[in-house]
Amino acid sequence: MKKGHNMDTFTGMNEMVSIVVPVYNVAEYIAETIQMVEQQTYTNWELILVEDCSTDGSYERIKEWIRKSTQADKIHLIRQGHNGGAARARNTGVDVARGRYIAYLDADDVWLASKLEEQLLFMKQKSAAFSFTSYEYGDEHAVPTGRIVHVPGKLTFKKALSQTVIFTSTVMFDTWHMDKRLIQMPEIGSEDTATWWKILKTGIMAYGMDRVLTIYRRPADSLSANKVVAVQRLWNLLRKVAGFGIVLSAWYLIRWAFHATTRRIWFKKVTSRSDSKNRIMILTSGALELFAMTAVYAYVWFHIYYPILQQQRISVDGYDFGRGLKLYSKGHLLVLIIYFVLMFFFLKMYRGTNLGESKPGSAFFSQVFAILTVDAITYFQLSLMRNWLISPKPMLIIVAWQIFLSLIISFLFYSIYRSIFPARELLLISNEDNVEPILGRFSSRADMYYIVKTVNIKQGMDRVRELCREYASGVVIWNVTEQKRYELLRYCYENNIRVYLMPQMEDVLLGGVEKLHQFDTSIYLLRNYPVQIEERVTKRILDIVVSLALIILTSPFMLLMCIYVKAFDGSDNVFFRQKRCTRNEKAFEMLKFRTMKKIRAVDGIHYEMLPFGNRLRRMRLDELPQLFNILKGEMSFIGPRPDTVEQVQDRKKLYTFYSCRMKVKAGLIGYAQVYGKYNASLEERLCLDLEYIQNYSILLDFQLFFLAIKFLFTPDSTEDIYFDR
Repeated sequence: MKKGHNMDTFTGMNEMVSIVVPVYNVAEYIAETIQMVEQQTYTNWELILVEDCSTDGSYERIKEWIRKSTQADKIHLIRQGHNGGAARARNTGVDVARGRYIAYLDADDVWLASKLEEQLLFMKQKSAAFSFTSYEYGDEHAVPTGRIVHVPGKLTFKKALSQTVIFTSTVMFDTWHMDKRLIQMPEIGSEDTATWWKILKTGIMAYGMDRVLTIYRRPADSLSANKVVAVQRLWNLLRKVAGFGIVLSAWYLIRWAFHATTRRIWFKKVTSRSDSKNRIMILTSGALELFAMTAVYAYVWFHIYYPILQQQRISVDGYDFGRGLKLYSKGHLLVLIIYFVLMFFFLKMYRGTNLGESKPGSAFFSQVFAILTVDAITYFQLSLMRNWLISPKPMLIIVAWQIFLSLIISFLFYSIYRSIFPARELLLISNEDNVEPILGRFSSRADMYYIVKTVNIKQGMDRVRELCREYASGVVIWNVTEQKRYELLRYCYENNIRVYLMPQMEDVLLGGVEKLHQFDTSIYLLRNYPVQIEERVTKRILDIVVSLALIILTSPFMLLMCIYVKAFDGSDNVFFRQKRCTRNEKAFEMLKFRTMKKIRAVDGIHYEMLPFGNRLRRMRLDELPQLFNILKGEMSFIGPRPDTVEQVQDRKKLYTFYSCRMKVKAGLIGYAQVYGKYNASLEERLCLDLEYIQNYSILLDFQLFFLAIKFLFTPDSTEDIYFDR
């Protein structure tokens, strides 16, 4: 990998693509091939034609085309001294290629006009060094036959040994992220497959784009149509290139035959994706998760806990509470239903039910928190039934088994979901000249979405509508002017095109409207303060009760923190105080434990992090003193994170409606904070805060509270840090 380039960044959107074409006796196709490249929607390319001593006049036809072409400066013709075969011709082209990207094209194959553009976008979002696409068979005139070869999303060396799905005219390489010498082809039979194996053997992953961008022209007498020859060549590759023995080679040959037979069935994916099937898969996985968790609890309930609860109830001091619990079948069913409902509620709270769509690690972590919460509640329920604490050992067994099952279900369903539902192909419509930051956002979920085409709204609505029809599986509308936005929304809705919309402030405000049905037409009521008086009272009572409880519970730790700050800083004041703004821009002193110490030097005052200070900040333990701010009524548990007085004044100059986020009290836990948006722009964070205010409910506060517990242990990003001074 070359130094100075980060695969996680979307640099080089205008980098050159070098297209290498070996030419041998293709006079009837070569003019069409050159014209096809010239018509690519991605225009920063060079075409390298390596003429391999043809005898049918191919060289002369190329020279004639170059002489007439308006893009002659981008076409390079190299003539070999003697016929050396396709592998040597490609190697010659690679040696002289100047582009960052290298793409292979056989002279008799056909590319779609958007092939380079779409594949480059795909590679950017996948951070791929090596990519390939699906393709369709065509007859001798390149007329599609309807037989499509679909490709897997990823291909490793081990998988490639039994899945020869990479077609030469579909591949593209990023030479910034792989040694150019790896692309050089050996001069043996099936040199292309041998090359893919050589690359993959280094650990580089090949990413498959399951979109047909190439037509494979296949005459009836094509050598590749001969299955016997294909088997012989694969056998030679397994023996000589992979270096396997007879037994292992035979094993991989059998696997290859199996995959070749089942490929049409397994990889026949519907690119438009069925939303109903998608939803059924999610509901099925969620139901399986719930029933599995409940089944584990049911086993321990019937075999351990219920027999204990049946026993005579005698306390540790010898007081007899009478006979134990006696349940009939309906009673047992009610116990299990209560457990099932609790598990469902907390899985929803922690967002642990969307298996397949959520990343498996995130889904698993959410489920673990739900399991721990429900089993803790259930343990105390059972202890109340017994009138004394019961043995926690069976409950720990339940937790262990449930976590184990959750791990299997999360990763298994994610794997199944991804194999059935490919990443959704999207058209990006924007008003931005530089779309790389937007592509960067989508690259974080490249398993779910990828942008296959971008269009600027400045190209005209007719062109945009045409592309919307072509990419009906989904369009993304990003930062488009209001009038054009509404036109697009209506058009997409009328034509059943799925739309992903970057929300604007008006969308957020309308999300919290109240529908009035007091007239002969619907009227929306947009309140200037959507949190009702009864909700404010309830919220305040909860703040007082919970903050008092947590102050009592965490008081030993806060005492240790005071000792820690005194020991390493020596300051009399263990708290860092800073003026922040809460409801109606009222200023208050927000408290934190100090995690930095002041150092006086000749060149001024410096600040140095205390030992373990960064870790305390990441776990938000330095913010425990804010429990006192909550108790005093200056803050709430849930609400927009408070800004400093200076920040509020500066940001109000940028956004006149910035003060709207202070219609509620500042919070220890913010909506934007929980959803990991602290690396987002100021406007996006403002939208999220207003989304919380406009859609406020006590239930939403509960959900954010439980999500915050998960957030403390899995912080996706850090909040703005204000130094302790």
